[in-house]
Amino acid sequence: MAGETATKKYRFHIGLSAIVRTEPTTISELEVFMISFNRARRLLSAALVLVASFATASSAQAQAVISGKVTDAAGNGIPGANVVVPSLGLGVGANTRSDGTYTITLPTNSVGREVVVTARRIGFAPVSRNVTITNGTQTQNFELAQEASRIEDVVVTGVAEATSAKNLTISVGKVNEAQLKEVPAISPATALAGKVSGVRVSFTQGLPGSSPAIRVRTSTTLGVGEQDPLVIIDGVVSKNGLADINGNDIESIEVLKGGASASAYGSAAASGVINVTTKRGKDSPEGKVTFLTRNEFGTSTVENYVPMLQTHPFKLNSDGSFLLTSAGQRVVDTDHYIDNPFPAGTWRDQLKDNLRDNRNVTNYAQIAMRRENTNFSTSFSRDTDRGILPLLNGFRRQNIRLNLDQGLGTKADVSAALTYGLSFNDQPPSVSGTGAFFALLQSPPDVDLLYPNATAACDRSAPTKEACGTKYANVLPAAAAGGTARGNPLLDLFQRSYNDRRERIIGSFSARYRPFGWLTFDGSYGTDRLNQRVNNFVDRGLVGSNTVVENETSGSLALTQNNNQASNSQASALATFSLGKLHSATRGTYQYEEERNNTFATTSSALKVASVPDLQGADPTTLNANSTIQNIRTINGNVVQNFNFDDRYLLQLVGRRDGSSLFGANNRWANYYNVSGA
Repeated sequence: MAGETATKKYRFHIGLSAIVRTEPTTISELEVFMISFNRARRLLSAALVLVASFATASSAQAQAVISGKVTDAAGNGIPGANVVVPSLGLGVGANTRSDGTYTITLPTNSVGREVVVTARRIGFAPVSRNVTITNGTQTQNFELAQEASRIEDVVVTGVAEATSAKNLTISVGKVNEAQLKEVPAISPATALAGKVSGVRVSFTQGLPGSSPAIRVRTSTTLGVGEQDPLVIIDGVVSKNGLADINGNDIESIEVLKGGASASAYGSAAASGVINVTTKRGKDSPEGKVTFLTRNEFGTSTVENYVPMLQTHPFKLNSDGSFLLTSAGQRVVDTDHYIDNPFPAGTWRDQLKDNLRDNRNVTNYAQIAMRRENTNFSTSFSRDTDRGILPLLNGFRRQNIRLNLDQGLGTKADVSAALTYGLSFNDQPPSVSGTGAFFALLQSPPDVDLLYPNATAACDRSAPTKEACGTKYANVLPAAAAGGTARGNPLLDLFQRSYNDRRERIIGSFSARYRPFGWLTFDGSYGTDRLNQRVNNFVDRGLVGSNTVVENETSGSLALTQNNNQASNSQASALATFSLGKLHSATRGTYQYEEERNNTFATTSSALKVASVPDLQGADPTTLNANSTIQNIRTINGNVVQNFNFDDRYLLQLVGRRDGSSLFGANNRWANYYNVSGA
């Protein structure tokens, strides 16, 4: 009946058997006692097991459990959907089973609380519902409507609290996990290209593994001023860009544009903010370990070559060869028209003949787990990109990443993230941009750059110096079309030993404490460290750079060591309240940043000993050393206030005060303000 509580009672009776001794017997009194004791013990143990079983069942009935089913509009179960209770901390939630059902066991101290339960799945609009937690099991079913584009994005950059994209008053673009999965990218910049309006990504150097130029609503003149956006990786303000991050590790990228970027993050963010979040395992099935592997092989080539002139203005002999002067120079035809064909089999397109197809290989493996209040994700990636220039190995990178989230009860949680990357590149900066390509473009089309001075007797399968001359000789034939002053553009690639070794460590630790439902405290520390060592070596005794007379080089050596250590510490508090249809969120933040740059470089333009890529083999009279030490400190604080009335009227107020050691005492501090509404 309503209002009555049914109570079940259980009664147990334990009986002890009486043993009567008669004469004659061979059983002693001690043995009789032991037999009776053992029987009583077995009966008592069975009773205790029954009592414990009913106690366990009673305890299970007292637990708070939410179960139900997540379906689509047609009533079909949706597998792999996330049903979470964010206000109870990390890990409180479950993934739906293959039939769309789920079960969430809640902490016993949450009984009586009103919480928001959210069901979401990529490709469907999320559904949230207010639920009061009670003892026992309650059923909450969700029906998700399929969304043509993607689920509603939630943005955390430049706002007081996580905010739906439709409720923003500032311009923030986001590339979410669904978009990244559609076309996986090796680098974050590639993942960003073409997906956020107002963002331009340009690979200006053309070197595999190099950092691209990213412009967020700024001038497209890449060489004017400091226009790089501020990069944040898992809460760490990065000074070394995105070149060392693997695109497969990224969960989302947010781009803050316009004047709001400087008011929210200071003068360093005047050209925008790129906030990268890596995968943390929060979407893994509850209690299961998931494995992901991705192996990709790609090849690319030059899509369009520059059309090359296939005629010349020089006189030809009757046999089709060039008419030469006594000095070996070609004679210009009297009409000066460039309409004479090259001798048969001598013309070549130096770009097509010497550039090669690029090949890149990516191997990626990830292990992720979510269990109760713990999220865990680790990955390993290996990338190779050999580039299109000949004679080089290209770019190689290996990354290891570890992310961990741990809830501490219902009011606190901690997070840690660590990325270690090691990369190698043998493409010297001298071949970047248009250098090598322009030199190949201008090379004489009738000269074989492998053996420029080869005779008719040259056998390239078994070349000799007498018949084939010097390999990649820098002195080209005097009669070569177009002149020989540029030399052989392949010689430097063949002889120079260049190695750029980059070691990158990005680490962060953060903690959150929620003493009340309306108040949250956050603290974090992050560091980004780069150790870079560049060796640039040309051995003594190799072919020199003289383009008139072949000579031997005295060698050269340049050693550069670059150490960059950047760290940032942050403390913030978030207060929220709702009054009817009005919702308010206020966040105050204090941040301290420190950057230390140390550079040491030593060069020698001549070597005393061959085959020794060390300063001990250098000529002391040619040694040159220089170093740079730079320390930068920044202190800033800001307050962000967001008002939301019925999801219709939105207002954001931002105030920020920055102090930087880069400026003098009278100009060290600056204030930033921003007001926006919608």
